Amino acid sequence: MRINKSKIYYRCPDHKTPYGGVKVIYEHVDILNKHGYEAYVLHETEGFRCSWFENSTKIAYVEDVKLGEKDFLVFPEVHTKHYLDSPKKPDAEESPFRKFKQSVRKLILGYYIWDMEAQQKVFRKLYDSPAAKIIFNQGCYLTFSGYPLNNGNLRSLYCDKSLSAIIVVSEDSEKYVNFAFPHVPAYRVRNAINTSLFNFQDEKKKQICFIARKNYTDIVQVVNILTQRGSIDDFELIPIENMPQQDVAKVMRDSLIFLSFGSQEGFSLPPAEAMACGCIVIGYDGRGGKEYFDPQFCFPVESGDIISFVQTIEKVLAQYRADSLSLTKFGQMASSYIYANYNNATQSDDVERVWGQIISLGTTNKSSI
Repeated sequence: MRINKSKIYYRCPDHKTPYGGVKVIYEHVDILNKHGYEAYVLHETEGFRCSWFENSTKIAYVEDVKLGEKDFLVFPEVHTKHYLDSPKKPDAEESPFRKFKQSVRKLILGYYIWDMEAQQKVFRKLYDSPAAKIIFNQGCYLTFSGYPLNNGNLRSLYCDKSLSAIIVVSEDSEKYVNFAFPHVPAYRVRNAINTSLFNFQDEKKKQICFIARKNYTDIVQVVNILTQRGSIDDFELIPIENMPQQDVAKVMRDSLIFLSFGSQEGFSLPPAEAMACGCIVIGYDGRGGKEYFDPQFCFPVESGDIISFVQTIEKVLAQYRADSLSLTKFGQMASSYIYANYNNATQSDDVERVWGQIISLGTTNKSSI
């Protein structure tokens, strides 16, 4: 067990809605504490804790923490937009035109803008601390979300000299950030599938499930074509939306097929969870999932190819109706692969190794926006 005097804070959105990336933040903090580090999930709202999955993770709150130069502050990739929007100096004088534009935006959009301004103030307070800065990028294709088309002045948190490292969760994301930001050390940590919940079940219902919030336009097309053609008359469709994690796992364990509609994702956690449950996974690998979307035990479809998606589903259903045992073997192979490569031990080893390397850099960062 390694003991270090530094404190590590993972800034986390106060989301009540289930998001896989939030749960991963909690997992990293648990692992770090298990290995002797002092780590916390950093929420904004006093008393807030994610309740859609079981946890006893250490929590800290923005108003209560005082970040020192030996500490580490980890921002999610979605918070880097606040760096772009915030003024270069905390007390920078705004131009009359900027003040007028902000007033118009507030008048038109109301509460949303007030909320965004509050988030920028929280970001500024944290970023102006002397703690070393890390970005935990779980969605590399969101890296430039909200940026202007021409950001010629390179105003980006990724280019700020106080940034120490980037942590990612897939091979694809590692390639992305290494190419885009070759000057910043990047480290990959494998995700872990909770196999106590998402575990193999060979007895399947005539049930097809999918994540309802992922790429809804494509979902509507695929489902309606299947319905129009009468291909799924004897199957039940189960959209997964706003369910506690235990319910999600039960749906996946019961389902014969999981349809993956995620596109351009950092890792694509739900298809891996479905594979662990023995589902036949059909659909998009989301690029981040390419490392485990093996045609030996699942059915990848090129993103956006609606006709191929439908045809693949129909092919799998025809195989099931002719020889259901052959598909059970597919599910077993997929589950075994996920168990072997994305488990608690591999994630724990990766987190400990990566943070050992980050801390060993010995970088003391100074804010200099």
